[in-house]
Amino acid sequence: MTQSMQRMLITIGFTLLGLSAATEAFADTWIIAYAGKMGEGSTVNELLEPADNDSNTTYGLGIGSMINGIFGGEFDVGHAPNVFGIDSLGSVSRVTTVQGSLLLGIPIGGETGLGFRPYAVTGIGMVRRHIEFNDFFDDISTTDFGYNVGVGVMGFITNVIGIRGEFRHFRNFQKSDSLFPLDEGTFSFSRGTVGVVFRF
Repeated sequence: MTQSMQRMLITIGFTLLGLSAATEAFADTWIIAYAGKMGEGSTVNELLEPADNDSNTTYGLGIGSMINGIFGGEFDVGHAPNVFGIDSLGSVSRVTTVQGSLLLGIPIGGETGLGFRPYAVTGIGMVRRHIEFNDFFDDISTTDFGYNVGVGVMGFITNVIGIRGEFRHFRNFQKSDSLFPLDEGTFSFSRGTVGVVFRF
């Protein structure tokens, strides 16, 4: 197992422990299913320039919890099945993210019933890219440590059901020979999504 994978698993483990503790003490926990589009970003040369990087579908699932609607965390798995566009050389091209994030929100209307909650989010985890080429080229797969930052808003119409809109920016890390072992990588993208929230 590589060091980046070990760091990713440790991050996910701490996130899940935090969510478990928050869930036991406070009842503001949710599951979300979302879908949206990937926006502009950048990519390393060996993984090609995106042919249609501003119109790719993405979707995923998340589970999160907040303390008094202010501090919280979320574990998120996102997938983009055609990130390098229909005109690229790759017959299959996808990006998968597995991230544990911290949230800072402002609860308006309380934690039950009708409510409105803008929030900021940042987290770290895994960014995996995969391209399957035609017979002329070898397939390419990379798994990097990466981070996300973003903002969003959750609106609840009942105690259980709500809607969430969110924008996040993702970027990978790369190894460094400097004092710090990781630098910002050259692969990045943005993600705008809308999802249905089930609160319990």
